[in-house]
Amino acid sequence: MSDRALLEAAAKAAGMTGMKWTGSGMAKMIDPSRPESTGSIGPTWNPLTDDGDALRLAVKLELNLEFFSQGVHVMALGAQPYSDDPYAATRRAIVRAAASIGSGKGASDV
Repeated sequence: MSDRALLEAAAKAAGMTGMKWTGSGMAKMIDPSRPESTGSIGPTWNPLTDDGDALRLAVKLELNLEFFSQGVHVMALGAQPYSDDPYAATRRAIVRAAASIGSGKGASDV
């Protein structure tokens, strides 16, 4: 699943409406009835790159986080490897779990 698809599904799970992809995240549209021609208002929302957005998303969806020496587990999606950045792994695991909720897909589909 692409980062865009992850963020769109995670925003849906969090009940965020009137959002559109900006190329670097999601932003609230000024006029959601004209998604192709309207601008955006407010800051870009991207829990894949912003720790605060990721934590607020986890709290909003009441996600359960478990940390291990080599990964992060959120809900039943399986571990997200740390690689070189445990913060990035945590953000991605949160967004993957939220996207699973928002897209109605099972954990194996994300």
